[in-house]
Amino acid sequence: MAVGQTSGDGVEDDGRRQAGDRHLGQMAELGIVLAKLIQLALKFLEQLLDGKAPGIPELAANVVITLAEQPRGLQARNGHLEKDLVIGTQDNQVVKCFQTIPGIGIIKASVLA
Repeated sequence: MAVGQTSGDGVEDDGRRQAGDRHLGQMAELGIVLAKLIQLALKFLEQLLDGKAPGIPELAANVVITLAEQPRGLQARNGHLEKDLVIGTQDNQVVKCFQTIPGIGIIKASVLA
């Protein structure tokens, strides 16, 4: 039986739809949990930086702080690279055309051009 076809009673499609709905619900829950987890991690990092994280050995705090500083540096470098892309492609009509597509920013447009 081909995808999307049923045995006549719609049972196969209903089962797929229910499974899909379950998966969407689980993904939504995961998104909520991840958002909360990120907030908690940022709050914990702020406490570490302020020296207010009780029960954390100094060495462990230093390791976590060092690791947490790496994404900050990457974000700063990415910002500079993005500015360079904007300047370097400002006259490129193909890049501008791609950027009119929703969800396509300067980076994706530059890669596609």
